[in-house]
Amino acid sequence: MCNCNRSYYDSGYPSQNNRQDTSTSTNNNNNNNNIVVPSIILGHEPPKPPKEHKELKDFVYFAANPQDSTEYEVLLSDNEQNPTVVSQLTLTNIKAGSVVWLNGLFHIDNDQTNYITADVRIYVNTIVPGEEIYKAQIEIDEVFHDDMTQPIPIQDVKYFSADTSSITYILVVSILDTVSNDVYLNRPITFTATVIG
Repeated sequence: MCNCNRSYYDSGYPSQNNRQDTSTSTNNNNNNNNIVVPSIILGHEPPKPPKEHKELKDFVYFAANPQDSTEYEVLLSDNEQNPTVVSQLTLTNIKAGSVVWLNGLFHIDNDQTNYITADVRIYVNTIVPGEEIYKAQIEIDEVFHDDMTQPIPIQDVKYFSADTSSITYILVVSILDTVSNDVYLNRPITFTATVIG
C-alpha cells in the first residue's frame, strides 16, 4: 500500500529536526550535506474532466489504381470552363457542427517541351467557375525534367453550421497554358471525404 505522504526522510534518512550539523565536520565525502531533499509524493493525479469527444460519422472515397484498367492516362482539358473531372463524392445527412475533411491525390504527366500550370479546384454540386471552394495552381516541369506522374495533393476542411441533407464535392483539373494534346491525368487517384462531428 502506498503512503502518499512518504518522503526521503521517512525512508531511513535523518529528519531535518534530528540532523546533526556537519558543516564543521572533517567528513568531506559529500559536499551537499546542507541541501534539503524535497519530498516525493507517490500516488495518482486526480482525474481530469473529459474533453469534448468528436466521432467519425461518415467516410466516402474514390480510388483508381493503375491495375484497375488498361486506360492509365486521360488527356487533360485546357479549358477551365470545361475542366477534366478527376473524381466526385457525395455525402448525406451532415449535422450542424460537423466538419468535413477532404483529402486527395492524383498524378499528371507532362509530355510537352515546356512547363505547364495545372489548375486544381473543388466545386460543390455543380461546376461553376468562380464559385469553387478550393483552388490551387501547380507548375509541372517539361518532359524529361521531373515531369512524369507528378503528384498533386489536395487537403481542405469545411465546417457546417447547419444540417445538410446532401452535398457533392467535385474535384477537377485543367491546364492554364496552351497544350498540344500531350498532358495527361495519371493514376493512382484517390479522393476521400471524412465527416467528423
